[in-house]
Amino acid sequence: MKEFLTLKLLDRVKPLFLKAGVDYDILRRILQVKLTMDQRRTSTVFANSSGGSKPEYTRKGNVLKQTNSGASPLSSIKSLWVYGLLGAIGITPVLLLGNNYMLQAGIVFSIILFLLTTTMISDFSSVLLDLKDRHILHTKPVDARTLAAAKMVHILSYLVSLTASLTIIPLLVSLFRHGLPFFVLFLFELIAADIFVVVATALMYLLVLKFFDGEKLKDIINYVQIGLSVALTIGYQIMFRVLDIINFNASFTVNWWHFLLPPFWFAAPFEWLLQGNSRLSVLVLSALSVIVPLLCAIVYIRFGSSFERYLQKMADSGKYEKRKTRGLHLSLARLLCRSRDEAIFYRFSVQMMSREREFKLKAYPLLGLAVIFPYIFILNNLSDSSWAALSRSSMYLFIYFTALFMPSVVALLRYSGNYKGSYIYRTLPLKDINAIHKGAIKATITRLFLPLFLLDGIVFLLIFSLRILPDLITVLLVIILYTAITYRMNGRGLPFSESFKNLQQMGMSKTLPAIFILGAFAGMHYAASLFPFGIYVYAAVLVILNVLFWNNGFKYMETKEAFSSTENVKML
Repeated sequence: MKEFLTLKLLDRVKPLFLKAGVDYDILRRILQVKLTMDQRRTSTVFANSSGGSKPEYTRKGNVLKQTNSGASPLSSIKSLWVYGLLGAIGITPVLLLGNNYMLQAGIVFSIILFLLTTTMISDFSSVLLDLKDRHILHTKPVDARTLAAAKMVHILSYLVSLTASLTIIPLLVSLFRHGLPFFVLFLFELIAADIFVVVATALMYLLVLKFFDGEKLKDIINYVQIGLSVALTIGYQIMFRVLDIINFNASFTVNWWHFLLPPFWFAAPFEWLLQGNSRLSVLVLSALSVIVPLLCAIVYIRFGSSFERYLQKMADSGKYEKRKTRGLHLSLARLLCRSRDEAIFYRFSVQMMSREREFKLKAYPLLGLAVIFPYIFILNNLSDSSWAALSRSSMYLFIYFTALFMPSVVALLRYSGNYKGSYIYRTLPLKDINAIHKGAIKATITRLFLPLFLLDGIVFLLIFSLRILPDLITVLLVIILYTAITYRMNGRGLPFSESFKNLQQMGMSKTLPAIFILGAFAGMHYAASLFPFGIYVYAAVLVILNVLFWNNGFKYMETKEAFSSTENVKML
């Protein structure tokens, strides 16, 4: 097998592994196999690098060909240019402003630690939490400590590559802007930050698995991935505004809460070694940048065997769904659905959207962006007006942006990681096939959209006062109709009946016309608001349109050809 550079560098620190009680020869062989397998895997798109989809196979003659290799850390390596761009845009400007090393380095390491931690959780959790190692090597003479160390070094090798891509431009800028000592110290602190991120994440997983099951940990990983998408969007909007406000030439005073923030641990050595600030608070923060990563590494080595043991919880099916939540959706199904079949598929769709991790990973970031988009446009316009003028304006119509991503979310309803089970549609004695679609789209509105709309609606009422309440009701009527229309525009596909790999092939080309439809509804809303009682007339028209469309818009949506188009039926 190939001798990787990582292994050659690892040979130079072999004594450290031996002192830690790790069987270095076995560790090296495991890493060699892992790195070789990573080279042979097919990369997935960056956004789905951590996805939990199972491998897909197609049959050609008597040969099965793998078409999707699942998650791989290599998929993030293929997107190093993204990290390089983030480093150039988000980190480099901070290094060019002033000479307050403590404040500059604090902001820089805040960005770096955030990106590395979220990347570690979203892209490398599939490696750290992989059960195949345990299943394959459990019968071999490999102790848990060696296996845990192999995972750590495997992930760390890739994280170092990502860090290098993220900081290569900032490092060069720091060399020319602040000199060689700053560059060397920056490089050393980056290595310490990588070790801290990897080991601290593993310890967090260990703590979660000790008290909860594997499903809870998977949910946490999902939420971090969602938060990353939303935070990057928000950060892009506020980053340069913050840089305009901060005075980088002002003196920096250490407060007690700085000791709780890791970015200031890694920033303190710059203040101490390069600017000669030897106050006790700065020295303590500097010591934490070295002691905490080393302490985390020692604790992980000590409890690595426990981590491997707790990983077995990842195989649990997870039956922690709350009864109150099920009762709520059961009541909503009875209230909103006109037939028993429709109520059944309403509850089925709610459960699928709650349990389908790949669906949540693709849909929830879009919904998170939908929540914040109205405020982004309001803040952009607020710079030219006051809050008083804002509350009297028509900017409440920006709430239509909460529905901007609904076409993409609706398009996702056709796909599932368990699409092969969709043969059940053919076996059910349904009186009305369209009950499947109506139940699914009603579940989408109530489960995914309505909570977000209510949240934004409350905030908008606080900003614009109760005068916009009829407008909010009108917007809700628009979005109910709009969601049904966009679902109808997506064709005859049955909910959760196709593989997610078809989504990459098909793309989201049908969402663009839907956005123009939403713009037309918003334009008519604005026009109606210009006339006395116009908004009430518009709302009444929308009620009529909703009744007509929901009664007739789904007719002839399904035929026998639609059933036979599902992939599992082709296999049969």
